Amino acid sequence: MNNLVWFRNDLRTQDNQSLFQACKKTGKTIGVY
Repeated sequence: MNNLVWFRNDLRTQDNQSLFQACKKTGKTIGVY
């Protein structure tokens, strides 16, 4: 399954819990700003 992470206010990746959870799952993780 593919994962989509929508960055709404900034592109912080160091402490982004949603991005972390999406990367733990199988499949591709796509970031959209």
